[in-house]
Amino acid sequence: MTRRTAAQWALPQDNPDPELEVLIPTRGRPAELAVVLAGLAAQDEPDFSVIINDQSDATVDWGHPAVAAMIRVLRAQGRAVRTSRHLPSRGLAEHRQYLLALAVARRVLFLDNDVWLEPDSMNRRNEALQDLGCGFVGVAVQGLSHLADIRPDEQTAFEPWEGRVQAERIRRAEPSFRRWPLHNAANPAHMAASLKLGPDQWLAYRIAWVGGCVLFDRLALVAWRL
Repeated sequence: MTRRTAAQWALPQDNPDPELEVLIPTRGRPAELAVVLAGLAAQDEPDFSVIINDQSDATVDWGHPAVAAMIRVLRAQGRAVRTSRHLPSRGLAEHRQYLLALAVARRVLFLDNDVWLEPDSMNRRNEALQDLGCGFVGVAVQGLSHLADIRPDEQTAFEPWEGRVQAERIRRAEPSFRRWPLHNAANPAHMAASLKLGPDQWLAYRIAWVGGCVLFDRLALVAWRL
């Protein structure tokens, strides 16, 4: 376990280069950001650090007492947390690009500032990225308010990956684009239930898009951009 427990919080810390960096763009959402950091505080593996960049118009989100408290918790656990401010705002894509330019770890997790991670979910996706040998692994966000809203017609395009994961060309006129509803509402939760996946199991499947919580091989991502 890389997370330090309360018995170790007061000991001297060293922050070696982590194998993974969590990149969080935020703007005017301190309550949501505090929840995101609380989810990170429940992760044991792998070793990671956090970079938060704020584009709020006035008060920075990390100045909110709840956010500041969770940053202290993460640092006490041995997680390095960096904060920065980048203006003017030019949209989410540019915001993420700025964060990517700050990263140095081999793997980076782009995490939106309103996504709570269940315990051990970071470790599962990190293992998946290594086992699959691909450039990224995304985990669709779950709309828990839709748990009673079962949409079987939106799950018909579900297709597990067979064999080695490879890049696909997705265009609106092609059958592969019909997968886009898979991540609506609570569809992933319902698909997992129908597949009877165990608590520690994961399954790679074909997608049209995924956002909000995506783990990348940073070197592959930078090479693709170039």
